[in-house]
Parts: sequence; C-alpha cells; structure tokens
Amino acid sequence: MAMLDSDEIWLSPVSCMNDVEEIEGGVRALINHIEYRSDLSTFHKVKLKTMIEGILPTIRERVYAFCLSEHSHDNGLLSMWRAYGADGDGVCLVIHADRILRTDNAPFAVSCLPMRYDLAEEFEWKIQEFFDPLAHTLTCHPTIIDNSDVFLEIVLRLYNFAMSRKHPGFEEEREIRLVHTRGIGTDHLGGAYYGISGGSRHVKSVLKLPVRDYPEANIPNTSWSHILSEIIIGPSHFADNQRIALEYLLRAKGLDAVPVRCSEIPYRSTK
Repeated sequence: MAMLDSDEIWLSPVSCMNDVEEIEGGVRALINHIEYRSDLSTFHKVKLKTMIEGILPTIRERVYAFCLSEHSHDNGLLSMWRAYGADGDGVCLVIHADRILRTDNAPFAVSCLPMRYDLAEEFEWKIQEFFDPLAHTLTCHPTIIDNSDVFLEIVLRLYNFAMSRKHPGFEEEREIRLVHTRGIGTDHLGGAYYGISGGSRHVKSVLKLPVRDYPEANIPNTSWSHILSEIIIGPSHFADNQRIALEYLLRAKGLDAVPVRCSEIPYRSTK
C-alpha cells in the first residue's frame, strides 16, 4: 500500500513483468513488418528500423509500466487473485479508470495502452492495418519525418502499438497499461520523478507519478479522493487485520469515505 500512502502511482521496469518476452516479440514483429513493406522507401525503412532496433536491446530498462485490469466482478476473479494476490496478502484498489487514464493534456509523458489479445499471426495483420495509414502518409509526404518531433512521435506510436499485444490465454485479464519509454518522444515528466522501490522481492527503479489534481494542465479530480472507489481485500486468513490497517490508513489520509471490504472467495494457499 506504499503507493496509496505516498500519494503516488509507481511504474515499474518491464523487466519485472512476467511477459516481457511478448513485448520484445511485438517490437521484433514490427521491425520485420517495416522491412517487408514494398510501399516504403529505403530511406524510410532504414530510418525507422535504426531507431526502433536501437531501443530494443535496452527495452527492459527503458520502458516503465503500471498495469490495471478492467472487471465488474464484486469479489474479483479467482484466477487474478491466484496470479497477482500475493498468496493471501493481495489488495485491489478499485479506481475510476475514466479519470486516471485520460491522456488529453496529460502532464506526464505516459501512454495508455489497452492490451490486444492476439496470436502471433493475427498480430501481424493488426500491424499491417495499423501501419497502412502511416505508409500512405509517408508516400504522400516523404519529408515529414525530417522533423525530429514528428519522427519521434511516429516511433512512439509504433512502439506503443507493438508493446500492446498479449497471448489470448490472458484475455480474461482485460489489461490496460500506463507506459513510459525513456528516450522516445518527450522526456518531460511534469511532477513525476524516478525513484527506488524496495519491495518484498527485490530493489528496483520506479517512475513515480504524484496522484493529485492538475489544474495547471486543466485536469481536475485526479486525487485519491476522486479516483479511488473502494478497496477489496483478497482471499486471506488475515483479512480482518488487513481491513483494520487499511481503514486506519484511509482515515489518516482523509479518505474515510472510501469503503474497504473483503472478497468472499475462500482462501486457498498456492504454496
């Protein structure tokens, strides 16, 4: 609950994720697609591939992500608690996604990526559909990527698309990611900053986004009091103790109105 206590959302390096190989595989599929296209000039192919290939070897250290799931189940999905519920220590923050995921006038260089659940062959077709309008634009306006800002924006959108694929076996997760890539597009972080998290597994670098209202960017109602709907404690033998501790934390932060409840799914240890 350190994020709630510090009024921040933490994006972790994708090297900490279980499916980082799928992210890298999506980027490689994008590189292969660029090489395959017959409607791109050699100049455009080389420029795009050089930039994308240059980032791929360090993607595990340069890309930061915060993962959410979209669900309407009152008690959460048992499969999600088993996968991400820390074997009895899991807590779910239920948020108003329409408030936290807005990208218009966002003060941070963070992209919102709904995951696509495709097999590799299906994803290749999706890349083509996504890339066709860009290829047409480059054909009609071949010098457009001479503008460095435009070029980096194109690369960022291609990279984000390539990183948004997961295997259909995970479709029930309905995942959405907040993603930041160092060195692509703007590195302006607004009030965000890089820090350290010493979690139970290992010490890691994180990108910390302050959870507050941003009137200077015309983004109100994004503090915890506006975006946090409720807290659900996962299946656990110690749910009552967790509830008491969370209610104390919420009172200390002036969030008394946020309800805390326990999932009714029985606890079964996964160890």
